Amino acid sequence: MCGFVFLLDNTNTLNKPDTVNHMMDSIRHRGPDDSGYEIIDNMAFGFRRLSIIDLSQASHQPMWDKKKEYLIVFNGEIYNYLEIKNELENLGHTFYSNGDTEVLLTAYIQWGKNCLQKLNGMFSFLIYDNKNKQIFGARDRFGIKPLYIHKTAEKIFIASEIKALFASGAINKQVNWQVASKYLFYGILEDSNDTFFDNVTKIPASHAFQIDTQNLNFSHWQFWKLEKKEIASLNYAEQYYQHFKDSVNLRLRSDVPVGVFLSGGMDSTAIICEMKRQLDASNNPSKLHAYSFISKQFDETQYIDKTLEYTHADIKYLSSKPLELWDEFDSALKMHDEPMHSITALVGYKLMKMAHNDGVKVILNGQGADEAIAGYPNYFQNFWYSLLSSAKFNTLNKELNSFIKEQGGNKRKKLFDLFLTYIRIKSRHIPLYRTQALKKQITALRQDPWYISDFKNQYQLNLEYHHDETLSDALHYSINQYPLPLYLRIEDRNSMANSVEARLPFMDYRLIEYSYSLPDEDKMHAFWNKYILRNAMKNKIPELVRTRKDKMGFPTPIDDWLRGDLYEPFADIINSQATLNRGLYNTSLIKQQLLKHKKGEVNIGSRVFRIVQFENWIKNV
Repeated sequence: MCGFVFLLDNTNTLNKPDTVNHMMDSIRHRGPDDSGYEIIDNMAFGFRRLSIIDLSQASHQPMWDKKKEYLIVFNGEIYNYLEIKNELENLGHTFYSNGDTEVLLTAYIQWGKNCLQKLNGMFSFLIYDNKNKQIFGARDRFGIKPLYIHKTAEKIFIASEIKALFASGAINKQVNWQVASKYLFYGILEDSNDTFFDNVTKIPASHAFQIDTQNLNFSHWQFWKLEKKEIASLNYAEQYYQHFKDSVNLRLRSDVPVGVFLSGGMDSTAIICEMKRQLDASNNPSKLHAYSFISKQFDETQYIDKTLEYTHADIKYLSSKPLELWDEFDSALKMHDEPMHSITALVGYKLMKMAHNDGVKVILNGQGADEAIAGYPNYFQNFWYSLLSSAKFNTLNKELNSFIKEQGGNKRKKLFDLFLTYIRIKSRHIPLYRTQALKKQITALRQDPWYISDFKNQYQLNLEYHHDETLSDALHYSINQYPLPLYLRIEDRNSMANSVEARLPFMDYRLIEYSYSLPDEDKMHAFWNKYILRNAMKNKIPELVRTRKDKMGFPTPIDDWLRGDLYEPFADIINSQATLNRGLYNTSLIKQQLLKHKKGEVNIGSRVFRIVQFENWIKNV
């Protein structure tokens, strides 16, 4: 787990040693343990290392192969590197290090572009072919590891974080107002490969690319897609558990201490309980290190206590007050380079800091489970819509009856709303309907009194209909576009800002593929979400957690906090001269709304947070 930078300058106007060092220094937090760079002709490769596997200098980067024909810089972990290494050794290759970087480089030398199909991990990398004067690179299937690019006709800059591109001194910071307005109007982040900066884009997830270093020709292609596959009609829960078990096993490979973030939910509980089983099975005496956020408004201690009885883990609690979280906001925002989704991101930031202070350099976390096996309450509507669309009327009736019996509600109203949704979605195929829907969207934006007309008119956004609303379609969109890519960015920056590696067992591509291919009824059933995980974890986690019906995660009560400790700092920003001079907002109205919020007459915490965060962000652009 590390960070790297790259520049290719056909003008030969840059001082390459100085430039690459400035770029590397800007991401020192990603790799405080070691650094290095190589300058080759019109290129420079720079690297910062966080030592996790093979702590010796044998895994120093940039790394050449034995013949000095290929060079690699690599950020991430190839979890199945030992299996790939064994395969390569059987093919006659020898190794001088015990890490995964040399394995990845040798895999490319052996199999070329096809090496990507062998990799189980999170990764972004560049490999330079000195003979053919080409660079081959890739980003992992889900984009867990970041990679940004700025290119012109004569220069290309690539880096693990945006700040490293600007540290080159060769790129001007300019706001991408299309992206910024989408966030301000709708709260949307990370739903495309564009960033908040003009001329800086992401290398897409699950894509590989090639650069001709002579003429700077850049081409890219997708090497993996999430698709349904045929799965054996065996015990789905047992098969799911076997995939999960192996995923955790691979992610426990480390030469440094490993910890876990623990909430009272099923995902993190499943991870820590599986860690405990595997450590016991291998007679590993290592103590489990757990970190948890506790909020008075959302008390999960009864669930966490049950898990601690099972695992005997050492746990540390974070119970930051709102102002303590807010004190971290500016430093966290600078690390992220772009706005975050909510103040909840600061919880993860502070938990990572706790782990770092304890000397724990690897954290396992539960990202990806909700999006892969339907963990959010809104997925019930998608599930019922799927049953209606496939004419499974008897099943739909039973599912609704079971849900209402447990959760309450009016069956007739739910059916009526479901049929309206069906008609609305099918109507999207009619051009006139789409035109009218777009007009309605634009009208709603124009009528939004929070923003001035010039801003709204200049940056009107057409939020295209992106998918059907079956459960499979919703999960596919959640995994590939929103919200999972956003949460993965938050996870990466929070962890790497504190020199900690975050590993995500639920993001093993085999587990995601298997989950996606399961029947809908094995993901949601009656009033249960994540039904497959509940079945797979029977007798493997505390029953109190397994049968829990509500969902919290790491919640932060922003509306309550804005009526209390956060009111003054938020109001100060809204009232500031800089905010007024921005010329984007109807600040007098927002001030009135803030006062109404404080009195409990409205709830606008999340919306105010967007403006407050944007104003904090833009002052550093």
